[in-house]
Amino acid sequence: NCDSAMLFYPFYRQPKAVLSGFFYRFWRIVQYNAVTGALIYGLLLALQLVTPVPDHLNFYLVLLLEVCGMVLFFSFHDLFIYYLLQPFTEDMEVVSPLYRILYWVAWVFTQVHLSGYTYALAIGVITCIYVVAGTIVIYRVAPKTFRIRY
Repeated sequence: NCDSAMLFYPFYRQPKAVLSGFFYRFWRIVQYNAVTGALIYGLLLALQLVTPVPDHLNFYLVLLLEVCGMVLFFSFHDLFIYYLLQPFTEDMEVVSPLYRILYWVAWVFTQVHLSGYTYALAIGVITCIYVVAGTIVIYRVAPKTFRIRY
């Protein structure tokens, strides 16, 4: 609810302000998460010196895709929900039933058991699709839904 005080002002709810605020926050979060992702990837790459992995080029390319996918997902998802659903009130109560449904869907995906390259490719591809589709939805819907809920 970092915007709760500002949302009472009409200029802050204008489409241009909403979209610029979203993308500014998104790119800043990507920058912070990319540092963490690069450190994790670098650490795993350094482990190659200790325990070589056969077919290492494919392994590290797929691992890079997975780390990039996770950086994008964790940078995008919370902002996406925040700007579209505004799931909380000023008192931090959950008011959106869709918010609960999204987390149920996420739980269902934890029940799917993938391993190896399949898991990494699924993370990368699904995240890319989610970010592209979510960005289109943000452009069209966020200026209408970004407001205080009572």
